Amino acid sequence: MLLFQIFRCPWLLITVLVPCYGSLKPGFSQLQRGHRLDRKLIQSFTEVSFLDCVTECMVTPRCESVNYFKGANYCEINYENKTTAETNYMDSAGWVYSERGHWPKELAGACSNSTCEINQTCKHKRYSEENFFECVLSDCGIPDQKGINLNKTRREDAIGLRRRIHASCADRYSKSGSGRLNCQSNGEWKYNIVCEVLKREMQNIIRGLLPELDYSVPFQSEKFCFIVLMLAEDMTFMGYEAYRAKKFSETHLLQL
Repeated sequence: MLLFQIFRCPWLLITVLVPCYGSLKPGFSQLQRGHRLDRKLIQSFTEVSFLDCVTECMVTPRCESVNYFKGANYCEINYENKTTAETNYMDSAGWVYSERGHWPKELAGACSNSTCEINQTCKHKRYSEENFFECVLSDCGIPDQKGINLNKTRREDAIGLRRRIHASCADRYSKSGSGRLNCQSNGEWKYNIVCEVLKREMQNIIRGLLPELDYSVPFQSEKFCFIVLMLAEDMTFMGYEAYRAKKFSETHLLQL
């Protein structure tokens, strides 16, 4: 991928490549200098040129934007842009921000017509006679475990393979575990966090159901029993349908 690093004058090379890739002027004219998108990171790369950084985004379906620090040739590809994550868009000296949609898709080369999945990236195959690219896993996706809050992740956190995220629990949830989520090489998250509904909140939810019950109806009486059990200190939260299924199983076993 480090196509442009082997040349001493990359801007001259860009001028030559413009007829092949289409005009790059829209992309360069819309660069946001002194800005970056924070905490929406898929993956980062070192020792790459700016156009290599953009190309890395173009071959990664989930990528929406890039941050680039020219002084260190450091690249970050993001899964959102400044429109979808406005509060994460910030001033940052030395950085350049750019969006995928500002560049011609031809920058991706053979990968411009790939059918890679959202959690994959397209890799060019140099010596293959049949396929010019292959799709490989790139990330674990956005963590969606119930109760998890990703608003307090750290600057370096990323969803790419072999990266990690520091998560917390949303309001009304209690947290256990270190809070670390590790993206494994198989594309699945390893969670070291459990977010559970706080007992007080659970009880308030249940008490809110009490006025709705008609205790003269058998079905409603059963629902009342469920709520009473839920209010017990040693009960963990379960849905009403799960409770009914459990009671049915117990009754059925007694009849055998």
